[in-house]
Amino acid sequence: MNILIVDDEINQAELLSGFLEKQGFNIFSTTSPVEAIDIVNREHVELIISDYKMPELSGEELLEKVKSINPEINFI
Repeated sequence: MNILIVDDEINQAELLSGFLEKQGFNIFSTTSPVEAIDIVNREHVELIISDYKMPELSGEELLEKVKSINPEINFI
């Protein structure tokens, strides 16, 4: 499964990414919700785990943009 982690706090993103990689998941990770949209456009992402409060876009705004690109992506 391809999972995208989006968190503006790099330590949080790295911690979760490392844990999920050890569980066998393929991880994409970014601290920027704008970059996350680019990743969704380029890669086959099945699940996004996102922080809610971020400087460029909120988690809710990111969800809306992602769902307009691919409504099948699961979002936490």
